[in-house]
Amino acid sequence: MTFMKTSIIIIGFLFLLKIVSAQDNSSKTNFENKLSWEQIRLKAAEANKFIFLDFQTSWCAPCKRMESEIFVQDSVASALNKNFIAARYQCDTTQNDSQETKSRYPEALKLEKELGVEGYPSFIILSANGEIVHRIVGYRNATDFISELEMALHPETQYTGLTTQYNNGKRDADFLLKLINTATRVNDYVKLNTYINSYLKTQKNLLTKKNIEFIVMATKKSTDIGFNLLSRYPQRINAVVGKGKAEDIVSEIVFNEVAISHIRVRGKAEFKPEAMMTIYSGEIKRSVNWSELKKIMDRRYPKFSSSIINYTKLNYYSWNKEWENLIKVITSQLRQNILTNKTFERAAQDILFGCDDQKLIMNVLNWYDVKSLPVSKYSFWTKSDLLFKIGKTKEAVFELEAHKSEADSYQNKSIENAIKKMQMGKSRWDD
Repeated sequence: MTFMKTSIIIIGFLFLLKIVSAQDNSSKTNFENKLSWEQIRLKAAEANKFIFLDFQTSWCAPCKRMESEIFVQDSVASALNKNFIAARYQCDTTQNDSQETKSRYPEALKLEKELGVEGYPSFIILSANGEIVHRIVGYRNATDFISELEMALHPETQYTGLTTQYNNGKRDADFLLKLINTATRVNDYVKLNTYINSYLKTQKNLLTKKNIEFIVMATKKSTDIGFNLLSRYPQRINAVVGKGKAEDIVSEIVFNEVAISHIRVRGKAEFKPEAMMTIYSGEIKRSVNWSELKKIMDRRYPKFSSSIINYTKLNYYSWNKEWENLIKVITSQLRQNILTNKTFERAAQDILFGCDDQKLIMNVLNWYDVKSLPVSKYSFWTKSDLLFKIGKTKEAVFELEAHKSEADSYQNKSIENAIKKMQMGKSRWDD
C-alpha cells in the first residue's frame, strides 16, 4: 500500500512537472541554435513555416533589451513559435562566448554577409526556400514587433516585395510613400534616403511641410534634390524644422565635399548610412589658411560662409584637441545667437570625451547658464557627465534627478542606473 501510494505521488509529481514545463516552454521563443543553416531551412520546409533569424552582437544594448524584455513575453513567443523557425546568430566574437556560439562563428559571418545585415539587432525573415521576404532593424516593443511579424506573413505587406517593385522601376508617388513608411518602420536607413529622393522628384511643390521634413531627412549630398532648396530657402525650411537646421545641413555637406580638403591632406569624407555616420580620411594639416578658405566660401556659398567656416573649425580643433580654440568658436556663436543645438551638443561631447582640463570644462558648463543656449530634452545628460568628470558628483546626480519623468519609464531606469554608477565613483560610460 505504501509502495502504491508512493508511486501515485511520483506519477502525480511528474505529471505536474510536465505541465509546468509545457507552460514555461510556451512563454519562451524557441531558438533552434543547435541546428545548421541547412537544417533550419529543411525544418521550415517540412513545417511549412517562415524562417526568422536574429542577428545580434555582445555589445549591442538594444539586442540585450530584445532578449530580456521582448522574446520572453508570451504573446511574442506564441507568434514566433506558431509561424516561424527561429535561430539566433552572434556577429562578433568574445573570449566569454559559449562553445555553441563559437561553433556558429563561420555560419554567422557567412549569413551576415549574404543577407546584407547592416545594423543590430537585425531580424531577417525568409521563406522556407531561403528568400528574404521582410526585415526589421532595431528595438521594438512587443506590440509593434508582433505587428511586423504579421506583415511578414503576407506578400502585400512584405518589405522585400515593395523593394523588388522599386528595383523594377515602380515610381508613382503613392507607392513611394508606402515604401518610405515601410523602410522607416523597419529602420532600413541604408535605402531610405534613396526612396525619399525618388519621391521628391515626383512633387510639384517641394516646400510643403511634409516635403521639407523629407528634404531635411534625406539631403546628404549637393547633388540631392533638396540641397538647392536648403540653400535658397533656409528661413522657410527652418520655420518648419527649427532654428539653424538648414545651415547645419548645408554646412556639413559643403564641409564634406569642399572644406575637408583644406584641413586634411587629400581629405575625403564617406557617409556610411548603415552606421548613420561619416568616415573621414587624410592626414590632418598642421595649419590652415582660414582667410583663404573664407574667400572660397564667400564666393561659392555667401549665405552660409560663416556657418561653414565655424563648422570646419569645430572639426579641425576637435581633431587636433585644440580645446581652448574650440571653446572660443562656440562661445562666439552663442554670444551672436547663431549657435545651433547640433553644433553645441557636438562640441560639448567632444570636450567631455577628449579634454581633461577642469578650467576649460568649467567654461563649457557656463554655457548651460545662458538662456539662449539651444538645448534639447537630452542635453542634461552631457551636462551631468561634465559635472561628474570634474568631481562634482552631487551636482551631477542632482541634474539627473531633476529630469526624471513619470511619462518615460525607460529614461527613468537609465537615470537610476547612471546615478548608481556615479555614487560608486564610475561614469555612466564605465562597464
